[in-house]
Amino acid sequence: MTIDDIKTYLRVDHDDDDTLISQLEKTADAYLASAVTDYSSHYENDENFKASADMAKLAIIAELYENRNDEKQTDYSFTIRSMITQLQYWE
Repeated sequence: MTIDDIKTYLRVDHDDDDTLISQLEKTADAYLASAVTDYSSHYENDENFKASADMAKLAIIAELYENRNDEKQTDYSFTIRSMITQLQYWE
């Protein structure tokens, strides 16, 4: 996934937030890697898992990007939690 892919998903057409978006991608990837057993192995060897993980990653990035000033948010949305749960039970 490239920064341009992420920016397209976020509907960002400027370069001002590229550093932030790159950091959010690393954060989302690290979060998924720690939440899902054998994440790297599944990601590298299963195209369906990779597609689902990339969508979860985009959703996490979007939530972090859009709510970066929201001090009240304490958890990810139901949709993101559901996507992560599906990845956790992947076989």
